[in-house]
Amino acid sequence: MDTTMPNENIHPDGVVATSHEANLPEWCGNPLIEVLPPIYSAVQTRNLLKYSPAHAIENTAGFFIPLPIHLALHQQIDRMIRSGYANRNPMVAEHWRG
Repeated sequence: MDTTMPNENIHPDGVVATSHEANLPEWCGNPLIEVLPPIYSAVQTRNLLKYSPAHAIENTAGFFIPLPIHLALHQQIDRMIRSGYANRNPMVAEHWRG
């Protein structure tokens, strides 16, 4: 029998949720936004999207170079997620009244 208490920061599948400081005051204290990854710069996004097949040159099917449209799409999706969570803060009492 397991008598250990579950850690509130660990998903049942074992994924650890790490909180980050919110970028905007209206996002502070909203756990839905604070567990999202930080907002990446264009250079960081490009590096995260890029796949460099150094060890498999013959496998060009997995080669991907992020274009400006990919960076813009990433920023649009990130803004949609954060703005969608802005008024859904489960830590605010008004959220539960509706």
